[in-house]
Amino acid sequence: MDNYRPKRLCTGKNSESCKFTVVDTTYEENISTIHDLCCDVWHQIFNYFKMMNLFKTFASITVASDQVLLNANSHFLFRGLTLHVATRNLPEQIYFNRIISLTLHETAYLTIIEHCSALRSLKLVGTTEWITSIIRKIIQRSIKLEQFTVNIDRVGSLSELLKSILSILSLRRVEVWADELAEIGKLCTVAVIPSKVEQFIMSTCSTVEWNDLFYMSPYFVNIRLLSIGSISNNQKSMPSFICHNLHTLSLELHEVSFNWIAQLVATIPCLKKLELYGLVDDEGFIINQGWTHLFKSTPTLVRIFVSLSVEQGRESYQSEKIQAILRIFNLNLTCNDDENDYYLSHGNVHRWINMNNRCLFCGKWATTVCCLSCREMSRSAMFDTLLIQFNNASIADDYYNQIKIISQQIETLEWILPPIRFTPVTYFDPTVHKIDQDAKLYVQKASLDVRNMVPIEVTGNGNCLYNSVICLSGTAVLTPSELRVRTLIELVKNEVFYSNRFAHIVGSLYEAMKNIARNFSFSELYEIVGLSNVLKCNIRSVYPVIDYRQDLSIMNNTFEHAHSNPSSNTIFIFWTHTQSEMHVRNSNSGNWTPNHFVPLLLPLDAAAFEINPSEQEPVYLATVSVSF
Repeated sequence: MDNYRPKRLCTGKNSESCKFTVVDTTYEENISTIHDLCCDVWHQIFNYFKMMNLFKTFASITVASDQVLLNANSHFLFRGLTLHVATRNLPEQIYFNRIISLTLHETAYLTIIEHCSALRSLKLVGTTEWITSIIRKIIQRSIKLEQFTVNIDRVGSLSELLKSILSILSLRRVEVWADELAEIGKLCTVAVIPSKVEQFIMSTCSTVEWNDLFYMSPYFVNIRLLSIGSISNNQKSMPSFICHNLHTLSLELHEVSFNWIAQLVATIPCLKKLELYGLVDDEGFIINQGWTHLFKSTPTLVRIFVSLSVEQGRESYQSEKIQAILRIFNLNLTCNDDENDYYLSHGNVHRWINMNNRCLFCGKWATTVCCLSCREMSRSAMFDTLLIQFNNASIADDYYNQIKIISQQIETLEWILPPIRFTPVTYFDPTVHKIDQDAKLYVQKASLDVRNMVPIEVTGNGNCLYNSVICLSGTAVLTPSELRVRTLIELVKNEVFYSNRFAHIVGSLYEAMKNIARNFSFSELYEIVGLSNVLKCNIRSVYPVIDYRQDLSIMNNTFEHAHSNPSSNTIFIFWTHTQSEMHVRNSNSGNWTPNHFVPLLLPLDAAAFEINPSEQEPVYLATVSVSF
């Protein structure tokens, strides 16, 4: 069906006095300069305003404007006509064969349907008998209607009404608006011709039993949009009526349980958009972990919109408990205090108006934090994108809350966070590894038991800690972005433990998180400790004895992961610098601090790696168990 916004002409009881289509209309009052505008000028004005919804505004301003508006050769000619009750006369210059959209009331005294050969959208307001008679005329005239709307006080049998309406085989959209629905009724399916209707909207004050729609299933073979009101809490059975091609479902609820909604959605295999309206009496309908199961049961969903009235006070909307649960699902909750809202007359009632979900990767509407399209991304691209999200969060005023929300959202994607299978290499291989010559000198100032180990050259771009782990993994599966993201999630998830254990030594964990969220930023002790649990591998942190202070002793430790056992692997990470000690001191006011990490490996042949033992005392190490 064409998507158009027709120019409309509405005529009422006083339409006989309307002379705006008559060229020789006499205008009262003094003639202003606007009456001097010629047709060419009006043509330019109408083009400027595009004349979509302004017909009533411009009609009858001047004779010249009407000559342009009502010219048979003009593209400004209105395409929509509404005849209100008791309409007796119409302007003479209406070209019925160009009208696309028409609204008729039964009480109008005009019958023009047979003249509207180009009609595509029709709305009828009247009784069933009158509507049926109009349908017969449409079929007789072979009018190719695409949209049909009926507004009726009472529908005796919905099935019989639809049988009559759908005898117009060209229809693609049907709307039924009724104050009362007596019954849906059963069809004799033998005589039913499959319908081409793709959109069906029914709004009624009477409640509807979902499974009764099964009796209309022959009409819904090609249905893609279904809107039903109202669905009540007296659903007698679990949903069994299935629309295989349905993409959009909109329901007006009246105290329907969340479980029933979840079961309904699970029966619609192609559902992309779900809209829920109405009234519920339990805030648990919104604050419900069942959303997770609902999303998983219908992975094709790309958007959910919930607009429900809940009899709860304003404080419910500001509850951090409520908001925190919703943020995990990437949902937002707001309250609309509309003074004109009907429900406000019934007490302290507010409306939950926004539960829209966006994909964390592309930002498009989705029911989970990852849409189906983005699931096709490579793992490296996914974690690069997630790291960008963390980086953006780190510059916000409430950066910690933003980082925490993203972390919790990522944790809902269990498929992206499987345990890392990390089996590190332990020996130096000259065909694979390259010795870091600067670090080799610094190793001689470390503990005696590591001075024969080989420092391996890794890229020093701020991700050197993660590059060291990747070097030890011996594979290209892991990326610095994935390791940085996973480490940040680990620190957020167990923030109380890490903060209590290390904050008094190495500073605020929150500040560390802000730094970790930024790609290529230098790593600190928090990341080493967090990585041990990410990798399920013990990490021996080795710090050279240079400008050594008592508070640096924490840097020389073995950090055991939470589930460490005697057979657990241990890797060696060395704090070093990319320049010589003398150069560093000359450029740093005589002080030395590390700016680089490298992994240490055992030599295959101890003699191949020259050791120049230092006379310094050995550094005594401790073991720190990182468990929760």
